[in-house]
Order: sequence, then structure tokens, then C-alpha cells
Amino acid sequence: MSNRGPVFSLEDFLQEPSRSGEPAGEDFHWTQDPVEDDFEDFAAWGSGGDDSPWDDSPAWLDDDARDDFPDWDALERGSVGPDGSSPTDADDPALGGPAAGAAPGSTSIDLWRSGPVADPDDLRPPSARRRTSHFRPEIEGLRTVAVALIVVFHVWFGRVSGGVDVFLFISAFLLSASFGRRLRTGSLGSPIRTWLRTFTRLLPPAVIVILAVLIATRFLLPPSAWQPMITQALASATYWQNILLSSEAVDYYAQDISVASPLQHFWSLSLQGQVFLLWPLLFGLVALVSRRPGAKPKAFAFALFGALFAASLAYSIHLTATEQTAAYFSTPARLWEVAAGTLLALLLPRIDRATRAERPGSGSRPGSAVLRGLAGWVGFGLLVSTGIVLDVQGQFPGWIAIWPITAAALIIAAGHSGTRWGFDRILTMRLPRSLASISYAMYLVHWPILVLTLHVLDKPRAGLADGFAIIAVSLLISWALTRLVDSRFRHPRWKAAPTGRSLAVIGLCLALVAGGAFGWRYQLSTEAERTAAIGPTSGVQEKQKAPEPADVRAGDLVPAGHQLDSQWPAQRYRCSGPSAPAAFPGQHCDMRLPADADYDHLVLVAGSSHARQWIPAMESAAEKGNWQIINMHMDACPFADAPNPEDRCAGYRDWVIDQATALKPDLVVINGSAVDLGRNRDVALAGMTSGTAELTARGIDVLTIRDNPRFSQNMYTCAEKVLENDGTGADANAQCGVPAASVLSLVDPQVLTASAAPGPGRVVTADLTPEICPSGQCVPVQGNTAVFMDSNHVSKVFATAMQPRMLEVIAESYPDLLVTP
Repeated sequence: MSNRGPVFSLEDFLQEPSRSGEPAGEDFHWTQDPVEDDFEDFAAWGSGGDDSPWDDSPAWLDDDARDDFPDWDALERGSVGPDGSSPTDADDPALGGPAAGAAPGSTSIDLWRSGPVADPDDLRPPSARRRTSHFRPEIEGLRTVAVALIVVFHVWFGRVSGGVDVFLFISAFLLSASFGRRLRTGSLGSPIRTWLRTFTRLLPPAVIVILAVLIATRFLLPPSAWQPMITQALASATYWQNILLSSEAVDYYAQDISVASPLQHFWSLSLQGQVFLLWPLLFGLVALVSRRPGAKPKAFAFALFGALFAASLAYSIHLTATEQTAAYFSTPARLWEVAAGTLLALLLPRIDRATRAERPGSGSRPGSAVLRGLAGWVGFGLLVSTGIVLDVQGQFPGWIAIWPITAAALIIAAGHSGTRWGFDRILTMRLPRSLASISYAMYLVHWPILVLTLHVLDKPRAGLADGFAIIAVSLLISWALTRLVDSRFRHPRWKAAPTGRSLAVIGLCLALVAGGAFGWRYQLSTEAERTAAIGPTSGVQEKQKAPEPADVRAGDLVPAGHQLDSQWPAQRYRCSGPSAPAAFPGQHCDMRLPADADYDHLVLVAGSSHARQWIPAMESAAEKGNWQIINMHMDACPFADAPNPEDRCAGYRDWVIDQATALKPDLVVINGSAVDLGRNRDVALAGMTSGTAELTARGIDVLTIRDNPRFSQNMYTCAEKVLENDGTGADANAQCGVPAASVLSLVDPQVLTASAAPGPGRVVTADLTPEICPSGQCVPVQGNTAVFMDSNHVSKVFATAMQPRMLEVIAESYPDLLVTP
């Protein structure tokens, strides 16, 4: 086997003439193999690296080895034998028979012919027939177009190109076509074996990129990126990166790519990995139905994948309209694109027969040649215009993704046009087909190189010159990764590798990522323990001992960037026992003391995470008064009415009121206002005042805490960037600080909440703005403490430093809570 990569010359840009009746370029099969019958070899990203067939099978094979698109009619008629043959195999153009108009004696391996003509091959016994080719050279070129759009739009435009949608569609088309062929011959195979082969080939190059990104992160990215990158490395290697990003509602359209994750692009590979797990099971279900007497597998397959298409598309439209950032990465919201590729694979054989399709080099002009040529160009026009003509920001992957899917379907359905001007002529040139061989590696490496380069250059987007440099380096590394790694696992010996050998490769890949990720995480936790003695200081806690921000340098800030994951306050015990509230969908409940502990006062914390963040500030008061604190917060759900009945927060406020009525707490703590970032002010939301009034009317005391400021930038990373560039804390405050009047209302809106309380319970309001934004300036650094952990939450360290101030509020307003009976 040769591993040499492609070498280009001027002639490579030209369409090669056919030789000896063989399709042009049919010997070039780095991505699809004319004699391949394992579905994982049709992974949409392509890849390979050898210029020889993937196996050494002779040209003459028995009929058992010959496969093609599923002959659903034959399956339903029962006219297909156990070996997949039928009496008319030699004459059926859909089954590899000769075409009308083909010269006698030709040896074409065409799948698409449309009429019976005598062929010497067909006079041979079944064991001596030539094997059918399923290689589609135009799909190789389509891969190149898709990956080129992805890279160009990422590097220079920061917009969605539709290229990933095309890859999902191509992947499903080729997977389903291969499964259909194997289903027809009754050799669907074990899904476990299929999964092992697939991930044996996908993981090695991906793991190399993941490990390289981890190393680059340690030396090029700030500490705040370390822990998220460790988590994303594990998610990428185990194919749930899209689920992670969806849960975090990552903005894929963020304008500043330099602050994006270098592994963010693994979301689409994770989605494809999930499809590789699911699709064998779905086709296995079709196979089971096919064995039943009188079964109609064609109808069942269309119904199954048609229903999946419809359900997923409807869900995608809904989720895109309500939670677009989460929808972008969602597998259920993307499955319709995969199902669309499967439906085309099932329909295309009939379309080809009806329109007299031909293969390149067959010597016969296909039917509807002009229409095919036009369809290819229309598809290309639709595809390249996706991110230019359409304003797709915030609209993918809803109905708007039909645009690039339709474009890909037109190009594939058009196939070989037989014209000199058809778009397929360009797609089947040697250069685009050669570049398709490195498309998988190119997708893997281009995004990390782009993100890391822009971070080092401190630029939000690449310019013309550095953009070309990024692409050139990506091409070089992609070629090396394909040749040295990817092509090795596309060798025939890996196709037939025993299960243990495949498991060893997969296990080694996962062990390398897990070892690197958990090893680094352990090292960071050990360093954190050693530096814990330094402790935080702030202007709030110890004014006389706090260092001046001017003295704070990189490494002095508490918490360190790699400790940000620990800044979400979490109490030790999950809610249980008679004093615990009833469950609410999506709500996480935890308690300060175990369920069987004795306590003197019960305090409930409700509202969004902006209420939860102040639990550490209550710790000294809780210890003094022996409180049980039950955290009933719900992320992004303030103690207010939900915007619409279908919102996830719908009913949350009323649930809090009902649980408080049942548990009879001594105090309920809520965030009494919410900042409207678009209006740069905080307000009392609809239902917040009335909800507080309901609690006090039932004799329950309420402490409302004014919302802290929200910013358009991440305050922690802004300060960290200044410190990493040899600045001081004072420099960070000067560059990142924001006047409080520009992000908060001049008057605390909680005044209205307090005045509306009918009693007998009381409402006490607490405004911590003077501590958060001293002297009217909201700054990221006080003492050596980071005030904010992101763009809108105070850090746990800062909240802990606020204990004396919170104790003052409790002692002044609720002194009985500090007295144990």
C-alpha cells in the first residue's frame, strides 16, 4: 500500500478523458471505494490517504459479493434469493446490468444503466461476474466545496455557510445507500462490529488533535480556559460535545472568535458519532420487518425515516424559535437533515432509472442531460449563497437549513450530466477530489489553528494575509495527519481486524485523552490546595489589610482562572426528608444540613442563580443562628411570571409560593429585581411584586436582594487578559470597569416590592451595590479578589467575603434569626 499524498500539476485541474470504458478517475478512491461494502467507509468527512484499492479483491467476484442500492420491489415480491441474486440480475440496470446503447463486449461496472444489452460479463456464471461499482466522483468534489465553505466562512466572515449541513446530508446518503445494499444481500452484520470499525477509524486523528489542543491551551490560553477545555476534551473524545455546548447555550455566532473554544467545532463530529450509533439500529429494525411474511420493507423504511424527518424538523423549527443557541447543537433538532439524506438514498435509484442516469465514462449520454447540468449549477448557487444571500444568524437549524440541504440534494441527484459545462465536470476534476481526501483532517485542524492564532495575535477576526496563512498551515497539517495517521486506519487489514484489536485502538485513544485531561485536572487541584493558604482579601472584608489593586499581578488573583468551575455555590446535601420541597421539573435542590439534622431556623433561597450566588454570604449568619438553608433556585428563572405558558420557568413562582406555604420557613430570600441588559437598568419583573405580597400575606418574611450588574463582556477574562499582559489590578479596573449608573437604575426598584407587602410578614430589601461597585464604579478586582466570575455572576470568593455585610443586614432586620432558642 502506498501512502503518498496527492501531487498536483496543471493537468490536475482538467477533466480526465475516460480510458477503456472506465469512469474518469475511477482509480482514485481515497474516500469512496468502488469495491467497498462497509458503511463506515462512507463517512461524510471523507479521508484516506492511499492511492490503491482498499482491498486486494480480484476483479471477478461471485454474486454474493456484488451489492448495490436496495431493490425494494424485489424484496417485497420475494424474488431476491438468499444470496441477494435474482433471475434478472444480469439484465436489471439498477442491479449493475448493462445500459441501453452500450457497445457489445463492454466491461463497464456502471450501477446506473437503464436497458438490457448483451454483455460478455453477463454470459459468465454468477461466480465470474464483475463486481458493481458504487463510486460517485461528484460527491468527492462536493466534499471539497463544503469544507472550503466552512473554512472560508470561519476564517473571514464568522457566519454560517451551510457546509456542515451538507456533510450531515452526504453522510446519511452514503450510510443509507450502503446499508440498503447490505440489507438486500442479507449481510447487514452486527451493529457492534460496525461501531467498532467506525470509531477505530474516526478516533485516532481526532484524539491527536484533542491532545494537541490541550497542550496548546496550557501554553497559549489563559487559566480561565483550562478547566472548560479539559471538560470539552473529554466530551469531544466521547462524542457528546454538542450536548455539552447545547446545555451551556454557547453562542456559535460570537463575533470574537479569539475567545471561542478551540474544540467547539467537535459538536458536528459528536452529532455524526451519535448518528453512527443510531442508524445501524434503525436499519436493523427495517431488516427485522423485512423477514416477516408479506412485509413491505420499502414502505416501512420510507415511513420510518419520513416520520423521523417530520418530527425532527418540527422540533427544530420550534426549538430554533425559542432557544436558538441550544438548538444549533441539538441532535434531535438536526436529525431531520440526516433523515433527508436517507430518504434521497432510498429514492435515487428509482429516479435514476426513470431519468436514464449514466455513470462517467460509460460512453452513453444520460437522459435529461441539460436538466442535470442546470440542476448541478443551481445546487452550487444555492449552496454558496447560503451564508451570503440569507441572513442565517440566529435561524439555524430550523426551516432555513432546508436551503443548503436542497442544494446538496440537487447536486447529488443531478449526478453525471454528460455535458461539457455541467457542474459535475468541476466536481470530478482531480484537484477537488484529491482535496476531499483530507476533508476530515481539514475540519479537525482548521478551527483550533484559527482560534489559537487569533488569541495570540489578539484579534477578533483574521485579515486577508493571516487568513491565507491560517488556511495554508491547516492544509499542510491536514495532509500530514491524513498521510501519517488517518490513512493507516483505512488500510484493508483494519477492515478485517479482530474485535480485540479494534477495542484496543479505541481504548487506547480514550485512555490517552482521559489520562491527559484528568492528570492535568489533578495537577491543577493540587496547586490550588497549595495556594489556598494565600487566601482572598477584598476591600469589603479587610480594608486595612487588603492589597491595593496596583500591587496585584498575574497569579495573584483569587480565584485563579482554572478555579472558576468551583465558584458556583453548591451545598453539601441533596434535598430529602419531610422538610424538603416537592420536585419541580428542571429545578435542582440542595440543603446546608442533612435531612435528619436539628436546626433552629429554616431559610429558603428562591429565584434565579442570582439568588443562589449569595448563599456563601449567609454562611456566618447560618452558623450563628443554626440555620437549615434549602436552595430552591432555578437557573434563569427569577421569582416572577414566565413570559409564556410554554416557557420552562412557567409555574416556578407559584411552586415556590406553594412550597413556602407548606414548609413555613422563617425567611425566604429572593433576587428582588432583574437587570435588563438591553436597557441598562434593573427592574421588578411582572409577578415579582405580587408574588412577594402573597408570601407576606401568609405570614412569611422575605429578604429581597437587588440584582447585581450585568455586562456585555466577561469581567473576569477581561481582567485576566490585562494581568496576563503584565498589567496590574489597577490597570484591569481602569480598562474593564464600568460606571454603575450605566448598568443599573438610579433608584432601587425593590422599593415598590417592599411597599406592596400587605403583612403580616415583612419584606426587607438589601442593596449590595455599594459593595459590588464602590464609589459608583463596577470594577473586576477588589484587593486580590475577582468580584465577578463571568459577565453577570459574582464569584463565590467575593460572596464569601461579603459575610460581614450580610450578617449586618440580618442582625438589623431579623435579629431573631441569629438567636438559638
